[in-house]
Amino acid sequence: MAAAAGGRRAHPPTTLNRIYVFGHRPVIALTLIWLLTRHPVLYVRAAVAMLMSKTASRIAFAAFPAAPQRQSPDTCRHRNAAHG
Repeated sequence: MAAAAGGRRAHPPTTLNRIYVFGHRPVIALTLIWLLTRHPVLYVRAAVAMLMSKTASRIAFAAFPAAPQRQSPDTCRHRNAAHG
């Protein structure tokens, strides 16, 4: 396991989160480029599927926002009241 800042070992979920954040977009981009150059018909299907998926996820997030607890309005009001 790679060492994190300060000489500590990185926590496995942190490492997995970094792989997800910095790894999935290049893989998706490379896959789309490969599809575009080798299988144009499948590229169109994949691009439309990704567009529909992203649209559905944005609608769902707008309808049911999922803010972390530290950023929810109730927590902010409670924190501000407690700390002046």
